[in-house]
Amino acid sequence: MNLYKKHFRTLYTVLLYTVFHTVTHAQIVNCPQNIGFEDGNYSNWIFYVGGCCPISAGNVGQLNDRHFLVSGTGVDPYGGFPVVAPNGGTYSMKLGNNKSGGEAEVARYYVNVPANSTSSFSLLYSYAVVFEKPDHPPSIQPRFQVTVFDSATKTPLPCNDYVYIASGGLPGFKRSPADTNVYYKEWTTSTLDLSSYAGSTVGIDFKTGDCGLGAHFGYGYFDVKCGTYEVNKVYCSDQPTVTLTAPPGFKDYEWRDSSTFASIGVGEKLTIPTPGVTTSYAIVLTPYTGFGCPDTLYTRFEIEDMYLETTNDTNICKSSSLQLSVTSNSTAKPYSYQWSSAGNISCNNCETPTINPTSDGVYYVTVTDSTGCKKSDSIVVTVSENVYADVTISDDTVCMFEEVQLENIPQNPSSADYDWIAVQNECLVTSGQNTANASAYWLVEGANSIKLKVTNGACIATDSADIYIIYSPEASFDIPLDICQGDVVKLKPLVQDAYYSWEVDEQFIFDTVGKAEYLLKWDSLGKKRILLTVSDENGCSHTQEKTVTIYEYPNAKISSNDLDDVCYGKEFIVSTKDGVRYTYNWSPPQYFQSNNYHTVTGVAEKTGYIHLTVTNQWECSSYDSVYISAAPCCEIFMPDAFTPNGDGLNDLYSSPDFSKHRLLDFTIAHRRGNIIFNTNNPNDKWDGTFKGEKQEVGTYAYYIKFICDGEEKLKKGTFTLLR
Repeated sequence: MNLYKKHFRTLYTVLLYTVFHTVTHAQIVNCPQNIGFEDGNYSNWIFYVGGCCPISAGNVGQLNDRHFLVSGTGVDPYGGFPVVAPNGGTYSMKLGNNKSGGEAEVARYYVNVPANSTSSFSLLYSYAVVFEKPDHPPSIQPRFQVTVFDSATKTPLPCNDYVYIASGGLPGFKRSPADTNVYYKEWTTSTLDLSSYAGSTVGIDFKTGDCGLGAHFGYGYFDVKCGTYEVNKVYCSDQPTVTLTAPPGFKDYEWRDSSTFASIGVGEKLTIPTPGVTTSYAIVLTPYTGFGCPDTLYTRFEIEDMYLETTNDTNICKSSSLQLSVTSNSTAKPYSYQWSSAGNISCNNCETPTINPTSDGVYYVTVTDSTGCKKSDSIVVTVSENVYADVTISDDTVCMFEEVQLENIPQNPSSADYDWIAVQNECLVTSGQNTANASAYWLVEGANSIKLKVTNGACIATDSADIYIIYSPEASFDIPLDICQGDVVKLKPLVQDAYYSWEVDEQFIFDTVGKAEYLLKWDSLGKKRILLTVSDENGCSHTQEKTVTIYEYPNAKISSNDLDDVCYGKEFIVSTKDGVRYTYNWSPPQYFQSNNYHTVTGVAEKTGYIHLTVTNQWECSSYDSVYISAAPCCEIFMPDAFTPNGDGLNDLYSSPDFSKHRLLDFTIAHRRGNIIFNTNNPNDKWDGTFKGEKQEVGTYAYYIKFICDGEEKLKKGTFTLLR
């Protein structure tokens, strides 16, 4: 370490960054609690005071005049730099004061180095120092010292113990404009490499010491920030170059590609072509002699196109103002803004200008971040004509159900919308709801109001008028509106204390008081008008009119063939008139496979009545019935011939009447008397073969025994086989 001859006490600020890096990228771990004082207190820090030189201090805890937190935007009175570390947090720690006396201060923090042998671990700190300038030997000069030691053995760690002593040879120092005997150094950065102590706990001391003779003063600040060294975002992927920036205060800088470690340039800042994808770079830092050891840090450029969020396209009312806004995702602040428009904008280069447009227009904005990246967007503003509301009413005191005429006096644009709204009680707008002139009536007595809301785009105007509603009886009655000719129906009025007056086509109701029910019947077809007017002693009246329609009954006359003597199992047909939108129901349903058509086919299952119900679309129904006399028929029909040639016609020989009787025997014989077919199953039929051989053309005999009406019957005859 270098010792310098000039005597002054240190003003310093230390900015710690916890950096974990492999060859290609930084790894972020949890930050030690309150290492940067961002809890707003002194927890986890240990404070000492003592004397110099060398610095010797004992633990006395935190003293407000020698180590205390500062915040805000103030600057140091000697150096003019911020008392809160730039790019740090909200708080910084101040050590010491500007009083002389050979004092020393220490702030200590214990760090657990992660037990990850595959990663390097460095602390990146930035410092600024101010020394008053006496002329003493180095051993008693004021100083700023950073010491790192093993917490178990108290042994200092190699290449991690730095002492900055007042000397004209300190690089980067400036004379204070406030006092020519004071020198200061602005923010500078150095590193502490703790990679060899993975899994151990190390202590870090930040120390200040006055002049050993006690005649010269000094004081200091420090702040601690935890995180990776630097992540940059490129918001214009098409910008030609980006600039790599290293921490200040080192003697030499060499930039390398993080993947190949090939050298790409030197200097604290290096401008390179913009990478096409997210890319990491290494910076090899070489400190001034005696001010640290060489170290390597990493920075990353992430490609993320810039976008803007602006005020939505909007509609405003003429003569109104609107504040426009724009934000960007770019972290490269500050931004600059450029607005362009047709006019009436309060500011062309601010973030949130105000506009007072008189016509539709488009407002364009371009945002440029501190890297020169630009993004543009536009806001479409539609301007609506003003509207006005001034309501008048035809009468301010009316009966319930009495229509009131509503009118908006001012003229409005043809695009204006009107909405009439009842304020207190239920109101029915009978006409003109969306126009400037409407009609309405109220259903509830008492004080009421009607409100008009006129809207044209963003322009809104409202007005209201008061009205008092007098109670009125309500003319109300219920009756079916579709009635069948000659049917008796019930007319049910709402019974109230009022005078009733009825007008009913082809009927007479003379009652003048409310009655619960009337029975009405019309024998003629067509529309019938019913009019009820009710009134009370206040002179309020109400009328309700309804029209009922009288419909004829459908024709349900059954037409049929002779049903007086139908054999059991025989089909029969019945029908009736086909009407428009008629429905049909034949019964009993067991006679019919389908019983909902105007013409149906049935099978005589038994003797009895067949019924028909026909209903029209107005639920008017007519009825009819016929009697069917079903009896057993003992005759069995047998065909004279059949042709078993495989053409699908008359290929089998049998009788359809077998199923109507109990079949005992069905025999077919050759003319020579040989039996070639025999069965008692009514479903069996002869196919013209015997023992698989086709029989010759000719005449054959049949013999049939069956039961009819409880008696055994015999039928025999002949038929011809043809091919």
